[in-house]
Amino acid sequence: MSVPFEILDVEAEVKADVMKIFPKRKDGFVYAGPNKYFLFSKYRQAAAHYINFELRPDDIWSVTFPRTGSTWSQEMIWLINNDLDYEAAMKERLANRFTFFEYSVLMRDEFIKEVLEKNKDDPSKLEDLKKSFTPAYETLPNMKSPRHIKSHFPMSLLPPKLLDTCKVIYVARNPKDVAVSYFHLNKLLKDVGDDIEFSQYWDLFQRDLLHWAPFWSHVEEAWRLKDHKNMLFLFYEDMKKDLPATIRKTANFLGKNITEEQVNKLTEHLHIDNFRKLPSLQQNMDRMKGMKNEGAPGFYRKGARPTSLYRGDYIGQEPRTSMSLPFELNDAPDHVNKELWANFKAEKDKYVQAGPEKYLLCPKYRHEAAGIYNMELRPDDVWVVTFPRSGTTWTQELVWLINNDYDFEAARSRSLSQRFPFIEGSMIIPDYFREEVIKLNQMSEEAAEAFRMEGVPGFKRTSGMVSPRHFKTHLPLSLLPPKLLDTCKVIYVARNPKDVAVSCYHQNSNLKFIGFEDDFEKYWDLFQRDLVLWAPYWNHVEEGWKQRDHPNMLFMFYEDMKKDLSAILRRVAAFLNKSINEEQIEKMIDHLKIDNFRIYPSMNVKKTLQGMLDDTKPGFFRQGKSGTWRNEFSPEVNAKADEWIKSHEEKTDLKFKY
Repeated sequence: MSVPFEILDVEAEVKADVMKIFPKRKDGFVYAGPNKYFLFSKYRQAAAHYINFELRPDDIWSVTFPRTGSTWSQEMIWLINNDLDYEAAMKERLANRFTFFEYSVLMRDEFIKEVLEKNKDDPSKLEDLKKSFTPAYETLPNMKSPRHIKSHFPMSLLPPKLLDTCKVIYVARNPKDVAVSYFHLNKLLKDVGDDIEFSQYWDLFQRDLLHWAPFWSHVEEAWRLKDHKNMLFLFYEDMKKDLPATIRKTANFLGKNITEEQVNKLTEHLHIDNFRKLPSLQQNMDRMKGMKNEGAPGFYRKGARPTSLYRGDYIGQEPRTSMSLPFELNDAPDHVNKELWANFKAEKDKYVQAGPEKYLLCPKYRHEAAGIYNMELRPDDVWVVTFPRSGTTWTQELVWLINNDYDFEAARSRSLSQRFPFIEGSMIIPDYFREEVIKLNQMSEEAAEAFRMEGVPGFKRTSGMVSPRHFKTHLPLSLLPPKLLDTCKVIYVARNPKDVAVSCYHQNSNLKFIGFEDDFEKYWDLFQRDLVLWAPYWNHVEEGWKQRDHPNMLFMFYEDMKKDLSAILRRVAAFLNKSINEEQIEKMIDHLKIDNFRIYPSMNVKKTLQGMLDDTKPGFFRQGKSGTWRNEFSPEVNAKADEWIKSHEEKTDLKFKY
């Protein structure tokens, strides 16, 4: 057996520098491959075994640079791939379920003898130690499939057919947190001693003189392979920010189904406190005598993520510079902001105007625009696009049920917001307002964090969703991914502007995080002047109307849905290539009644949090009727509205029923 790269001794002067920090590593170090990965001297004898290791198609590999959430990821991966068998996970230590590929070359021979001697009176520990010190390339061939294997080797030092044969999950973490965590681990290990200053340690980290370095080459090798069908590239920071999304993403990658209940249970199991107390997750250094320095902290530290760090700061500036926009984002003019702040009391930052049509959007859109526009689409994605209050929720439930073969049980057991996420919903509630609601409701730390997580941009959660995915948006087509219609099915629903304005008025008055407090006459004035969110209305619906003949576009009118829902159901089913019979139509019509929307837990917007809604105003689901504008429009306002509508209808063949 041979290796396709060079393995060289580290220069004497470099070894001397490293030995100042790691005085016990008298066995020396080697460089491996063209990137000169810094490894233990024992690697030289084992390298050919690693590179020529015999793979199996159902092997699952977790590959990371050290201290990037490796153990956390392993437990998550093993449980998902073993159908969430918690009983088996509790019985068998993670180290035995998820073999550390190169563990046997980490320790000096004399250190191994010392540790074995100190633990000789405990047969079970002694057996575990002997097994862990045995080369993995000797033990793995005897393991049952599917095997789970962990490695800190970079991709170039692993078997060359790895990605063409096995599933690989690579986790990257920002280098600052990696260095700090690695520093504390090295202080913990008795093998390397604890007399280390971080400034000295950081110097070695930057000079690529820590084991498995260079860091940048390591993560870049995997990053370049991120689009391979057998590679799932994750960021530790994203796992900390939204673990449920990562769980869904991993399950999808591994071809496993997972319910929301299972996601929640696994999220709880993966809490850092469980890693400290569950025997199956204990590390050898915390269990065995002689493996760590006296008084040192355990293997699991904080599992924290500084909120000031962003993944774009350390990996090829992605997504900040790799995701661009073909349209301008500008702050709304000062006079516009002043008028908006005076009428919509909750928002305090400058509004955004997007694109040549100057669509009016929440301040946080400027941070989400590129992520939404550059979203990775799938051919079986289904999108519902509307101007607000155009029958969106009604349409979502209708579309989801048809596309999921009328699974009413699943629809009632899982909230619509989970089944059909609002892609830009995260930008609507100002951050300060969330904090006020947290204080007002005296939320626990866990509840507060969950509430804050609702403010995580929707596009960041999409990759972890199981197909077919369903998305709702109020953004116009020009602000959505440019290949949307060529890739996905899109259903656009339009409603006459008078009913839209009335419904928006009541909703904006009800939602305290919007905070409209004036009367309808004032609201209509703002609506007509394109000074409500997602306006201008006419440009929005015209963009959808112009694409109505595209084979992937279904353009519908809310008024037609109210007039003949059964015809709409048949039309949507045909568009989605789904069958529908008369019995299913009857069940759907009954399920989609507005009264049911008010009582179904999966549909109902509950007033569970103080400070979010004005209880004196109508709720989210109002009347669900056409023509209710007549109850709100005064003769004077109606005259203005008719003139405004006429001026627009003269320019288009798009006509509404009132």
